Parts: sequence; C-alpha cells; structure tokens
Amino acid sequence: MRKCKSTKESPEVIKGKAYKYYCMGLNSKEIAVLLGVSFRTIQNYMLRDAWKKQREPGNLKFEALKLYELGLTYDQIAQKIRVSRATVYLYLKQTRQFKEKQETRKGKNSK
Repeated sequence: MRKCKSTKESPEVIKGKAYKYYCMGLNSKEIAVLLGVSFRTIQNYMLRDAWKKQREPGNLKFEALKLYELGLTYDQIAQKIRVSRATVYLYLKQTRQFKEKQETRKGKNSK
C-alpha cells in the first residue's frame, strides 16, 4: 500500500479522500494507513457525517440514477457503487417508478 503523508493537506481534503476510500469498501484502519492519519480520526469522520447511512440502499438507488443520467452504463455504475449489474437495473427501475409517482401526485395537486 502507498502511504500518503497528509501534513500538507487540509482536514477537508483528507475527509474527502477518506470518504472516497470508504465508498470503495475500505475500512477505517486501511483508510488511516493510506492517508497517514489515526484510525480514530477516520472513525470520527464516519460518525460525524453518518457515512454508513449514506451507503444505505435508498441512497444508492438515487446515486445509481444520477450516474445513469450522467451517461454511465449499468456496468460502470455497478462498479462505482459496488453492487451487481442486476442490482443497478433494479435500483434504476425502482427510482424511476418513485419519480413517476411523485410527478403524478404533483400533477393532481396542481389541477
């Protein structure tokens, strides 16, 4: 593993990199080694910003939709959010249905 000394980087930059590593599936100890900070620092970031909650399926569904709208393929999305291609398909299907229901409700309320 490559060690990155963070003495010149701001805490916000470190936190951003740490979150990216977390989304890639690394644990707090691995992230701490990569960034050259204590693992407690990483755990504090995780707790303060509720990283675990951000990785819940509901948030992943909308993340998948956002990536699809940016032009990524199902395979690219699956790799990025670390789920299977079939799961990406289901997430996109569910979020589209959710959005359609929201738009239908808005249309009925405006009449």
